[in-house]
Amino acid sequence: MLKNMLRRAAAAAVSLAVACALGGVYAVESEYDYDFQIDVSMFSNAELGTVSGDTVGSAGLEITEGSGKIYINGYEKQLSSPLIYAGGTLMTALTSLQDFMECKVYYDPAEYTAYIIKGEYSVRVALGSNLAVINNTYTDNWQQPLINYGGVLYAPLESLMSSLWYSVDYSSRDSVNIVSHAKEKYSYGYIGGAHVVYIDPLSIRVQEIVNRSAESCGRPNYSNSTFFGWESDGDTYSVGILVSEGRVISNEITHGSPITTLIVHYDGSVEIKRVSNIYDEKNVMFAVSGVGVLPEVTAAEEGFYGTFDIDRYTNRTYVGYNRELNKIVLCVSSSTTLARAGQVLSGLGCASGLALDGGGSAALGLDNGVRFSSDGRKQYAVLYWD
Repeated sequence: MLKNMLRRAAAAAVSLAVACALGGVYAVESEYDYDFQIDVSMFSNAELGTVSGDTVGSAGLEITEGSGKIYINGYEKQLSSPLIYAGGTLMTALTSLQDFMECKVYYDPAEYTAYIIKGEYSVRVALGSNLAVINNTYTDNWQQPLINYGGVLYAPLESLMSSLWYSVDYSSRDSVNIVSHAKEKYSYGYIGGAHVVYIDPLSIRVQEIVNRSAESCGRPNYSNSTFFGWESDGDTYSVGILVSEGRVISNEITHGSPITTLIVHYDGSVEIKRVSNIYDEKNVMFAVSGVGVLPEVTAAEEGFYGTFDIDRYTNRTYVGYNRELNKIVLCVSSSTTLARAGQVLSGLGCASGLALDGGGSAALGLDNGVRFSSDGRKQYAVLYWD
């Protein structure tokens, strides 16, 4: 209840309408602008069977299949799987979510666990369980468990929407109105000479920009990323670890020793650790490597010494994780040593952190007009967020 009250206090609602009338699709008018309607007018009253009794947590649920039509701005689209009622609860197929909202769905068959990622929210739920774990921090008790029906995973629509920061409005006679409460995905401050950006872990991504400057990436919010080199023909290539939305872009160990890497898992949990091979880590959604600066500078251990020594006063991009806020803390500042980068992150509530590429590569751009410009050099990749 408290969580729902907090959600309703969030700013600016963008709403979605699911029409649940048995007689047809109804136009809905209210204070909200509705993005879509799902037609469930063809639900049958006849029992079409039950979930197999050997499916954990779903035995005995009576299943009624329905329509799979969806309307987006008045245009009809067919869902990839029909809606169903299970035990009287309206259920949506996880495979259909991307038909009507921007999200990612993953399933780990080894753990019988599904992950639904939308913006900065991660929902983790096991097959046969109605306990959903949100951002690896708090839990929701769903109306029904995640079930397997006909080889397709189904979740209770209202419960799932609530877990993704939506509330449900039943005020319209023939519809269920699902209202999305937008939340700021990043915040910015200028603290002690450093540009500081607090970013939700699940919203950060990597974009390859081979042979372009960071400023040319086309993203409203970005920074430079890990170390890179130049081929003999001038093409750039990564010499670090980069993972975005589960795709391994680069798995290079900069100087042959384990390198400090920030990892965001699908469940929203964050680790900063030294890594030798990103493929050895489980459920990695995002990763970027650099050189350790907190709790101590580990440049020598990671091969940054001699001709590869990077510890000097220079422009620097560095990141940490504030566990209490559940935010990635990204900083860009001038005339900063590795030790000073660690001190800044520590002062911002981080227990561990790493420096990314710096010098002429250091760059930051925000949609609020903040700019910290690189020297225009060609780079391999940038980090970006909404």
